[in-house]
Amino acid sequence: MEDDQLVISIKLYDRVYKFRIDRNEEEAFRKAKTLFDDRFQVFFSALEANISNGELSREDVLYLLAYEFAVKYADMKITEDLDIKKLKEIVDMK
Repeated sequence: MEDDQLVISIKLYDRVYKFRIDRNEEEAFRKAKTLFDDRFQVFFSALEANISNGELSREDVLYLLAYEFAVKYADMKITEDLDIKKLKEIVDMK
């Protein structure tokens, strides 16, 4: 099974992390890195004044970004659960 895995390096902000992943996960990891970088830049730009005056740290920006992703994931799960519930209702109507 190790032939189906690879080690990739992903740079998040100023640190490089190594991941051992299945080959079929590589695209998702690379896409996630791009999404992370894009959203981090948006957050950093929007909060730059707060960072400069010491109200927020780099870690605060990362926590806020992680929370945004968690909210989006939770919203997707809620939508998915509602869709499954609707499908079950449709099937049960027959």
